[in-house]
Amino acid sequence: MLPLKKPASKTAVSDGSKANGRVLPQAGLLLLDTSLKLIAADRGGAAILNSDDRKPGAGAAPVLPAEIIDVIRGHKPDEFPWTKSPFCIHGREYVLRAYMIQAHNGVLPRPILALHLEHDSFTNAVVEEVGSAYNLTLREQEAFAGILMGLSTKEVAQRMNISPNTVKAFLRLIMIKMGVTTRAGILARILHDRTAPEPESSEAAASGA
Repeated sequence: MLPLKKPASKTAVSDGSKANGRVLPQAGLLLLDTSLKLIAADRGGAAILNSDDRKPGAGAAPVLPAEIIDVIRGHKPDEFPWTKSPFCIHGREYVLRAYMIQAHNGVLPRPILALHLEHDSFTNAVVEEVGSAYNLTLREQEAFAGILMGLSTKEVAQRMNISPNTVKAFLRLIMIKMGVTTRAGILARILHDRTAPEPESSEAAASGA
């Protein structure tokens, strides 16, 4: 399995956009309880939430925008996971993915919501990296891009001008090449590949011997 090319920073990948003098990240992760109270955010998620010019500057506690709350409340618990694309936060478009994390073996006292926010310009870079790493054909990359954007099988079919069954066939091939069995597995594989530590070079290994 070929590793994906890593971004310069694992916590906040910049696309050059700025707000309040700060370079904004490409993606971020938020954790909420079932009352939609923000529990935690990674550095990217906190920076995205604090990118609103109306909010205090660095050091301010992240505030969950009403736009996100309204979208989440429009979905029933049995509809998770779900995606929405595009999604606008503070004038920037993101793909919003939501997952319900259930308690398991007493590790979590109650279910929590995991929200993954990803700037839409990130999609092209990820498609290129995944396409190269897993030898996806051009049409498979088109289908893969639609999945990253949160589109349904029918919507991907419309974009590609093919039947939904053909889209499903492309997805099966993508999953086989990536070694996963579900759409969620595709996302998990991407996150794993992008955050896996770089292998040490032979020169570095020799110097450490």
